[in-house]
Amino acid sequence: MKKPILLMICTLICAVLVLVRIIYVTGHARRPVVNQVTQGEGAVYKGIEYQIVDAVLWEYADFFKAHSELEGYAEDNVGKNQRKLLVVEYKVSRVEEDGSLETYIPLQYYHLFNGIDIFMLQAMNPSLFDGTFHSGDTMLVPYELYRENLLESQWQEVEEGKTVYKTVLGMYPEKNEMLITDVDIAEDKDETAIEK
Repeated sequence: MKKPILLMICTLICAVLVLVRIIYVTGHARRPVVNQVTQGEGAVYKGIEYQIVDAVLWEYADFFKAHSELEGYAEDNVGKNQRKLLVVEYKVSRVEEDGSLETYIPLQYYHLFNGIDIFMLQAMNPSLFDGTFHSGDTMLVPYELYRENLLESQWQEVEEGKTVYKTVLGMYPEKNEMLITDVDIAEDKDETAIEK
């Protein structure tokens, strides 16, 4: 009779200790320093300055029609208006001699973090990988936006170009956020504008 009571008391004490530890760690955890810049301003990360020059929102199929050299990256089973492509142009400048260029820059909007297709990035920016890329050059980064990941009202804001996006360089101890404040819709813009 004493064993089950003793076991229950020990379990309760352990649960309380774990709860106290969680509360303590959560309350005393160091938060990252958040550095935020807007489109056109520079953010320095690992000795390289990144500046968002332009952002163009494309209908998924229209992008690949306009850029036939990238057709191999298109998925055939995408329904009309189910996916969009946000192409962000960064000006990249070396600040430190030993600066390290980051090509995997996630996009954050609503509750989502979007990564990139590294192979499509390479095809869009051959100079990044063939050794001819220089400080001050621009880099195009494609981000796929999926309708099924968003509420209908959020997708409507994406289609209208009203969504607030930010790209993120690093998460800890510093988080560098670059706000995209001006998104052009592809049909309203010269379709050759993003070609290098």
